[in-house]
Amino acid sequence: MQRWMRYGTCLLLWSLTWGLCSHALGAEPADAIPDTASLVVRFKSPKAALGKLAGFVDAVQPGFGDAVTSSLPGLGQAIGNPGLTGVDTEKDLWAVVFAQPQAMPLVVFIVTAKDVDDVKDGLPSNYEVHVSGKLVAYSEHEDALGEIRERLDGEGKALLSTIDAATKKLFDSADVSVLVNVKQLTEDFSDELDQAEPQLNAFIDQLVAALPEAQRPQLEPAFGLYRALGASILNGIRDTESYALGVTFSKTAIRIEDRLQVEDGSSTADYFAKQAPGDLALMGTLPTGKPVYFGLKADMSSLIEWSMKLTREMLKGTSDDQQAKFDEAVAEMSKLKYEEMGMYLDIGKTAPAFRGGGVTLVTPGNKLRDISRKLLATMGKIETAGFTQTTKLEPAAEKIGGFEADRITIQQEFDESADPTGMQKKMHAIMFGEGGMEQLMVYQANRTLQTLGGKKEMQDLITAVEANKSPDAAFTAARKRFSDKLNLLVLFDLAQIIQGVATLAADSGAIPIDMTALKGLKLDPAYVGFSITIEPTAARAQLEVPVQQVQNIMKIVSLVGPPR
Repeated sequence: MQRWMRYGTCLLLWSLTWGLCSHALGAEPADAIPDTASLVVRFKSPKAALGKLAGFVDAVQPGFGDAVTSSLPGLGQAIGNPGLTGVDTEKDLWAVVFAQPQAMPLVVFIVTAKDVDDVKDGLPSNYEVHVSGKLVAYSEHEDALGEIRERLDGEGKALLSTIDAATKKLFDSADVSVLVNVKQLTEDFSDELDQAEPQLNAFIDQLVAALPEAQRPQLEPAFGLYRALGASILNGIRDTESYALGVTFSKTAIRIEDRLQVEDGSSTADYFAKQAPGDLALMGTLPTGKPVYFGLKADMSSLIEWSMKLTREMLKGTSDDQQAKFDEAVAEMSKLKYEEMGMYLDIGKTAPAFRGGGVTLVTPGNKLRDISRKLLATMGKIETAGFTQTTKLEPAAEKIGGFEADRITIQQEFDESADPTGMQKKMHAIMFGEGGMEQLMVYQANRTLQTLGGKKEMQDLITAVEANKSPDAAFTAARKRFSDKLNLLVLFDLAQIIQGVATLAADSGAIPIDMTALKGLKLDPAYVGFSITIEPTAARAQLEVPVQQVQNIMKIVSLVGPPR
């Protein structure tokens, strides 16, 4: 009997010892972060991540990637351990931030050690240290380190266990990740958040009061928009639970993704629920080879309401009859059904430099034509101090591709008080032409076509949309990098835009550049892309920069200077 008791006691001691050792050896940084943390930054396997970034840099400028990989020890300066002494750089580096009102935030760094003693020896003397197996947490602030210590002892909840699966997947997969515990921050800074809107409004009042008298009527409506936008942002912050951002490196691209998670049942979630994403196929029917494409699938009622409010403010000072007709047309517009929008922008080599076109799926299209004509009639002439805008509508002024097109010409004039140097007048002429900004509108049963830049621009748009051919290879490759279902997608060939702007500037002598080389420069088409997708309780975005885009920009930069 005594022998069995001794065996039982030994077994119990062995089990406890093994459990404690396993806990120490198995401690993970993610387990050490409490849900009271405000912000977490993780550098995933810095040695591998910098190697991937070096591959991207080498593809742009061969040989420069070595400078990236050799910068690895410099990360130690950022985490209080110069040289990363004793740190396993194949494991993740973490920074945990505890924000506090009216005081500097407290920071704790967490690393995995190759040698714990070496890590401790590499730290400044004012750092407090806590060790759990190979895990080393250290900070200048004992209070903050205490929160990490308590979490490792099993107290409270781990922050990463409280976030939704999609946010965690984004955080885990990226090379550099940031997680903001917005819910905790709104609790910690509730007083400051309550004061934010009155302070914003007071600041806007000061800006408006400081405007020159001649420009105030022209700009004041925009500041009213900023007030409404500020209030919406603050409400969105209160509804938000978490925000995550991740940066991923590869030899072919740099990708930045983020995700905003909001509280189920909140007003922001109610708004999100109305924003059903789509495939944005309309973008692919537009003319090919343009530097900018834009696609939108969303509940456009709120966007239209905002734009109409801004326009309504600009009508102050016009006749009561004008304003009444405008309000009537806006009321009718709210009954239309908008589905999807696809647009492109281009830079012309001569004035008008700003060109573009787009297609909007809207029903009934003929009703939109009638409403648009009513709206434009109310906008005939708007005068404010220093500024006059004249809008001229010519219904069915052209017949293009078998369709009637309305022509709308908007001419802006500035007097010396608003444009003392004449720069605004000059830029307006370059961008839109001496005769003003000319738009052409074609209304069809379930869609509307709109262009800037003249008759040929509309002809090209009609031809492309009616043909419904597949987009070119560059557009197709860019589109594949994003989700099938999106609310917003913007593709822009930044190098092509720079080339177009540089050509205009060089023609005027504004910049020293070899014009022959610039015009003959062959750039491989590639698009930087930005997307937004709305889910019932989340919004996520993605920005992707392909290596070809950076290569093209470097080719242009190399030409700056006098001809060789």
